Amino acid sequence: VLSQQGRTESLVELLTAYLERQPADIGAREMLSEAYFQSDQFGAARLQLTTALRRLTGDDEGASKQRAKLLNNIGACFDRQGDGETARRWIERSIEVHPASDPVAYHNLARLCMRKRQFAQAWRILEACKGTFPEDRETPALQARALREQERYDEAISLLREEISSGNASASSYGVLGWYLSDMKGDLDAAERALSEGLARYPGSPAVVNNLAYVLLTHGRPAEARRVLSSLDLGRVK
Repeated sequence: VLSQQGRTESLVELLTAYLERQPADIGAREMLSEAYFQSDQFGAARLQLTTALRRLTGDDEGASKQRAKLLNNIGACFDRQGDGETARRWIERSIEVHPASDPVAYHNLARLCMRKRQFAQAWRILEACKGTFPEDRETPALQARALREQERYDEAISLLREEISSGNASASSYGVLGWYLSDMKGDLDAAERALSEGLARYPGSPAVVNNLAYVLLTHGRPAEARRVLSSLDLGRVK
C-alpha cells in the first residue's frame, strides 16, 4: 500500500525496522531495494540485493531463478551509477546462472552493448533471447532499435511491421514504428495509421498516445492531439 501511494520514506522505514527482526526475508530486501532504486539511491539498493544474494541458499529451480533475478538487478544498479562494465559482468552472470529465467536480463545486456555500439553482439544477444523466450513481445522493438542505431531504417520498419502483422505486437512495437515512420521516413500518414491501430489495442500506453499526439500536432490537428492526450489522463485515473 505504501509503495502504491508513493510513500517511499515510510516504506523504507517500515522495511528497515522489519528486516532488523527478520534479516533472512529476501522478498522484503528486494522490496526495500526497489524503494531505494526509485529514490535514486542506487548504492543502498545494491547493498540490499547483495545481502539477499548472500542469504540465498539452495540450487533448485526456484533458488536459481531468484539468484538470476538478484544478479540482474545488481547489474541494473551499477548501470544507473554509470559503471556499465561492472553492470555487464553482473548481468552476464545472471544469464549464466539461469538462461531461461527472464528476458529482461538479455534486454539489459543488449542495451549495454548498443550503448558501446557493439551492434553485432547486441543482435546475437537478442536472437538468443528470442530463441529462449519466443513469446516475449518486447524483443522485436529492441531489435528494431539495434537496426535504427545503424541507420538501417527500412529494415527496422520492416521488422516492426512484421511483428505487428503477427497480431501479438506489444505497445512498444506500435509506438516505435510510429516514431520511425514519422521521424526517420517523414511518412506522417503511415505513422498515424500505425499509432491509431496501436491506440485501439493499447489505449493506456504512454508511448502510443504521446507519439500519436505528436503526429497529429505535426499534421496541424491540435484539437485531436488534445483529445488523444486526455484519453491517457483518464486511463491513469482509472
